[in-house]
Amino acid sequence: MIKKIINYLISGILIGSFCFLLVVLFLGEGFIFTAKDIWVNWLMSALIGSASLIFEREGNFYLNTMMHYLLIFCIVNITALANHWVSFVTSELLSLNLIMLVIYLLVWGILYLLNVISMKRINQQIKRKRQ
Repeated sequence: MIKKIINYLISGILIGSFCFLLVVLFLGEGFIFTAKDIWVNWLMSALIGSASLIFEREGNFYLNTMMHYLLIFCIVNITALANHWVSFVTSELLSLNLIMLVIYLLVWGILYLLNVISMKRINQQIKRKRQ
């Protein structure tokens, strides 16, 4: 179980770092980030990765996805507000959450497709062994 948690933490940091770079690349003109911002991003990303453990539990996949999104929503908003990446201005919060939703859907879709491809390969290997 420890190995699985570490894998989720590392995956979260990798995906979060990539998303951070994309946001800075496309939306961060004039944005100056510090080492603290990178550390905070890594911590936030590790928390997001660990929140993905929710998919390990039995239950409805769509309910798990909704709970996961709500966890991510809380982690991102608390982190952004605490680090003054956004303020309590409605337009800033809406922008943050719209960007977060787009990123979430893209990452979720990519991971979903990778899982489908992986399952098809496994099923093909099982079929071949049975023949």
